[in-house]
Amino acid sequence: MTLNRSAPRTATSLLYDPPISEFSVIQVKLGSSEKETNRAIDGPSLFVVTAGEGKVTWGQDESLNLSLGDTVFIGAGTPVEFISGEDGLVVYRSLVEIS
Repeated sequence: MTLNRSAPRTATSLLYDPPISEFSVIQVKLGSSEKETNRAIDGPSLFVVTAGEGKVTWGQDESLNLSLGDTVFIGAGTPVEFISGEDGLVVYRSLVEIS
């Protein structure tokens, strides 16, 4: 397993990439009513909402409302979009890319 170094990196996403191959973590930090898209990852991932509320969307019309403490599994190959509510949204996404 190796991490694809082109994992999401934007103004609102920050990649924490420890010097181990087992996993990496992406912090997505959104202000009020912002959106952030994470590309599909070549492996499973799990995210935890640590602040705020909002929504995550994927696929054609799939979505899930999010609030503090929610944990969500994302299957491999699934791009997602995070949409924050009025008070913003902070999500930590743990991932592994399999190549």
